[in-house]
Amino acid sequence: MPLSHLQDLVAQLPAPDLGRQGHLRSPISRVREGLVRRRRRKAANGLPDRLEPDAELGIVRPGFNNFGPSAAFVFAFARRHERTVLAYACAGAGPRVCAEVDGVPVPGDLRGRIVAVGAPDWCILSFEAASDLFLRQLLALAHAGLPFVDSRRLLTSRARFLGHSQGALEGLLDRARLESAGLAQAIGPVVGVAPPSAGAPILGDPRATTVLARGARAAAGPAALKAVEDLATGQPVHVLARHGATPAQFDRVLASRIGGGGSPFFRSLGWIASRGAKGWDSDSDGLVSVDSARSGVDAERFHLYERDADHDALFEDPAVPDAALG
Repeated sequence: MPLSHLQDLVAQLPAPDLGRQGHLRSPISRVREGLVRRRRRKAANGLPDRLEPDAELGIVRPGFNNFGPSAAFVFAFARRHERTVLAYACAGAGPRVCAEVDGVPVPGDLRGRIVAVGAPDWCILSFEAASDLFLRQLLALAHAGLPFVDSRRLLTSRARFLGHSQGALEGLLDRARLESAGLAQAIGPVVGVAPPSAGAPILGDPRATTVLARGARAAAGPAALKAVEDLATGQPVHVLARHGATPAQFDRVLASRIGGGGSPFFRSLGWIASRGAKGWDSDSDGLVSVDSARSGVDAERFHLYERDADHDALFEDPAVPDAALG
């Protein structure tokens, strides 16, 4: 039975290491968080027209530091699915049906169709620790008894998995681990939004790391700093290889260019990069270069977003789910 396979898989995981999880509260993260709140309030008014679902189950997964999607993004994604799981990359909250997302009430046509698991706090988890958490969250969902998320449908519906940034690469790892455990029908297509398949070199630049890692150093110590370094140098791809997975297995990838706009946060990273960040491609969303997102993906599966957008805006704009899913 699928549930017993998942139980066996989770039983083999290492004990959770909460030292690998920390809340980001550096000065720059507070500036970024305030900016994001303002942008999300605006974005909540820009939902596309209602759509009939074209898939049974969809999963949305944030990436590094658990930067979550805007409410408008989630609602637009949910309209493409009979039910949606918003799986935050931070432990601490069990499965629940969403009455609101990011402080925005769920629209009437989506009530009862969006389930969240995990906490929306800003956290740092290593690539493998985030995948371990997702498998535990999947088991918690299977046991939760929530409407439309029974264990059989949850593990056999070939869920469409959309991940942002590191969360996109994690989707490939999650699918590979579930397939190895005899759960090949749990996750179907994996869609990557700005995946750092060849790393995010700007994070390895000492000038950027000094700012970006300050919250990590205070919150979670060396383990969090190591997670930053791993993402900078593309280590998640080596982890994927150990599980027989590669970025070539993405079903679709969407990337963007920051252009002349973007938030002050990403413009500041671009300013650093323009002054000689090692390995940096200036054609980027401010954090992940287009070449990194494209790495290993054939031309038919790779798509460049038609609008200029920075790395975070790709997880806020309600038009992105349709562009990413096709």
